Amino acid sequence: MDETTWSTLRSAVHGCEECQRLKGLLFQPFATGEWPDLPMPRPNPILFLSEAPPAAGGFWRIAPEAEDGLRANLLPLLGIAEESALVTFRAGGYFLLQSFQQPLVKGLSLGMFTRPELQEILGHQVTGHLTPHLAAIQPKAIQALGATATLALAVVFPTSAFAQAVKADEKITKLSGRLFPPAEGVPLLAATPLPAGPAAGYYQDLWTRDIPAFVREAHRLTLREPARGATL
Repeated sequence: MDETTWSTLRSAVHGCEECQRLKGLLFQPFATGEWPDLPMPRPNPILFLSEAPPAAGGFWRIAPEAEDGLRANLLPLLGIAEESALVTFRAGGYFLLQSFQQPLVKGLSLGMFTRPELQEILGHQVTGHLTPHLAAIQPKAIQALGATATLALAVVFPTSAFAQAVKADEKITKLSGRLFPPAEGVPLLAATPLPAGPAAGYYQDLWTRDIPAFVREAHRLTLREPARGATL
């Protein structure tokens, strides 16, 4: 992927008419009025997929006044703690995308929706934005962080063993600790509770175990055979 392709993908997100139509219903603007700057990922990264950015900007907002709980919990598990954390994160072959590209309206909880309702809400986000990004990035491994990201990932790879497990298991805790090996057109997949937000402490034993195990397996597969990206 080159800079032009990445710029085109990001421009499609920023100027999306369907997402604009959902302002006030599903989305709210970023607090600064500007989108966080997502640098182009390195080839075939280890990818983390989370839920949605907070209004302050979240993971990719580098400004000190915009501290992010996900960044604070995820990066130390990868051995990244210095001031240039996001530079090191990307240079180390990691990347993060979100199932929803914009902040959700204040007070909206995705937990209030049934699985079919949430899948419908995710529809445009997955087909219009997430799938094209994954096709261009070609990650070698993807770990969903939280139930929403888990469902989104299952929608991207509907025939995968991961999707079948998601369909069978209602709770993210049943998927926690499982690694789904790469298959034709599907990278290594995994899921764990979101290491941010009100429930992060409750599930800390799970995500502090699952994330390092996922990363170790992604690196092991890289050493054993050429990286398999997603074919979408």
